[in-house]
Amino acid sequence: MIRIVRRASGLTYCRYKHSKPESKQLDDDTPKKIPCLVKEEDMENDWIGPPDPVSNLRPVKFYVSKEDTRLEQSYRSQRQETQDWNQEFWAEHNTKFYKMKEEFVKRRLEEKHQAGIDSETLSAEEMSVFYREFLDNNYNLHRTYNREWYGKNFSLLWPAVKLNMNKWFAKRFKK
Repeated sequence: MIRIVRRASGLTYCRYKHSKPESKQLDDDTPKKIPCLVKEEDMENDWIGPPDPVSNLRPVKFYVSKEDTRLEQSYRSQRQETQDWNQEFWAEHNTKFYKMKEEFVKRRLEEKHQAGIDSETLSAEEMSVFYREFLDNNYNLHRTYNREWYGKNFSLLWPAVKLNMNKWFAKRFKK
């Protein structure tokens, strides 16, 4: 695998590509760390990483300046906490989803084999039963998550406004 780095609009986007088609597939679901093409000391922007294989979220590596103010440190810390909370929720949720899906598929295929139907897969209609049940059973969890997610993101607005106003005033009235 090689890491491709592209800079645009203040962010550094990173993604991984297989350098050879015969490259080894991942043995487990843990993400593999690969040395970066850009040194962390040379980092000038936030980095967006490749999607996590379990949560499917792209992690953000936040840029840390040596001249950060307390406001900048606090804001970055709040953003990191929100990202960690989101990562943890979706990792747990998706693990539970795939486990339940696998159990559902096994159970349905066994039922089909007992009924004399020789099938190795389930149709979209058969899988829709699982998806509907999963969504119904996790409705309150999703509603609570959405409420908390909106609250956490809304709470980041005021620190972001203060930070950007401070930067604007510092740039505008610099002597």
